[in-house]
Amino acid sequence: MSRNIDNLKRLFQKMQVRYGPDDEMVLQVKQALESRETIESRHSWWFAPYRERRSGQGTERHRNVVTAG
Repeated sequence: MSRNIDNLKRLFQKMQVRYGPDDEMVLQVKQALESRETIESRHSWWFAPYRERRSGQGTERHRNVVTAG
């Protein structure tokens, strides 16, 4: 997990406590966090050992990301 995702998670949690879960800014941060996590999960798949990528023995999350994206 990257520093960027950690910072977004902390920001999201602080804003959610301060402004509530239905605030427009909180929802924007949540959307940014989810999109960044999706991008990084796709990126992390390429750092898996070659034999796992080739044989399809990666984790369920990685298989879903590759087939969905």
